[in-house]
Amino acid sequence: MEAHSIKGKIRRNTSKDRRTAREWRPEISCKDESDVKQDGTMRWAMDRPRIPQTPSGWQRILRIRAEGGTKFADVYYVAPSNKRLRSMVELHRYIDEHPEYAQEGVSISQFSFQPPVPLDEKYSAKRRS
Repeated sequence: MEAHSIKGKIRRNTSKDRRTAREWRPEISCKDESDVKQDGTMRWAMDRPRIPQTPSGWQRILRIRAEGGTKFADVYYVAPSNKRLRSMVELHRYIDEHPEYAQEGVSISQFSFQPPVPLDEKYSAKRRS
């Protein structure tokens, strides 16, 4: 099973079964020291629970924005045709215009544009006036 498929399955089932990460990296244990540390050089985020698994051939891309913006991150989906979709409205229109995806079983319920949650305790987005 490909890593992104396993990650999607884990993300989708996060609140149901917290032990599924072992399926992704069986040699790793919770007792092992982390190979990455929150040291201020990176912005950390956690995906929200129950994000649907991205359909086969599609990509879900997260872009973390610069600190202090009005939004923490953007979520995009890239269709098998390499078309980048930025919202549920664009996705709905695209699937309506390309019925072959619906015939393959792709549905709107398999997508979520919910951005991840920032893990920086001090993070706060600018308020819009």
